[in-house]
Amino acid sequence: MSAESDPLQGTVPGEIQQDAAEAVVTPALKPTPIAAEMPEVEYPDTDGKPMADNSWQAITMHYAGPALAIHFRGRGFVATDLLVYYREGDKRARVAPDVMVVLGVDGSHRRNYRIWAEGGRVPNFVMEVVSDSRQERDAMEKRTLYAELGVWEYFRYAPLSRRMAGMSGHRLVGEVLREGRWEALPRLGEERIRSEVLGLDLRVKKRGSGGGFRELRFFDPIAGKDLRTHEESERARKESIRAREEERQRRIRAEREVARLTTMLEQLLGTGAGDVPIDCT
Repeated sequence: MSAESDPLQGTVPGEIQQDAAEAVVTPALKPTPIAAEMPEVEYPDTDGKPMADNSWQAITMHYAGPALAIHFRGRGFVATDLLVYYREGDKRARVAPDVMVVLGVDGSHRRNYRIWAEGGRVPNFVMEVVSDSRQERDAMEKRTLYAELGVWEYFRYAPLSRRMAGMSGHRLVGEVLREGRWEALPRLGEERIRSEVLGLDLRVKKRGSGGGFRELRFFDPIAGKDLRTHEESERARKESIRAREEERQRRIRAEREVARLTTMLEQLLGTGAGDVPIDCT
């Protein structure tokens, strides 16, 4: 640019003459763009994996979920294989416990469980059902995550084998989180542990149904009996009705038999009295 055309030529540094300043084209200020609203994160309700890898897992989960839901109705939320999201905005930060119980929250159905949307309430009780070494490895990795989340109790159950790593030769292992570290819960028997959170005993039935499978049951020490599912309760109700009806029919048959024998005896006695000869002397 030539000196003649330079509008700032001859000025003192830091001082701009008015006419020179008018000759400088000031670029128009661009409005600050308003940040677009972030789209709401979609939290899927499935991870594309099957609920259970085999029938032994399915049997355990299909028992535990309904039985615990009935027991804790009105006192909390129970779910099986439900995705739990633990970091808002990150749909990858999730875990799906095989069985979980959250006390003190609404027990209605949910597509998933988002901890921040539930007032920060994490599951109080979690149980993983493992039947092979891969699942046991997954369960051990989840063990670390559950401690970080602040889950109170963590149980692992192996319905098929006692040889799972970390199971110490047992089918059932239960731990409670104390000061950020897992501590083994005391055993009431070889395969029986009381949950401090649930107030129930988890016990493995001694008799199996073949293939090395052993069933898990939740025992209520106050009621003195195992928890039942809706199906089991209905089956027990029908069996009770049938037993009462069979007992009623037995009483009816017994009463009819007594009446028949009484009639026969009366007839025999009547016939015998008529045959007695009369002495006319």
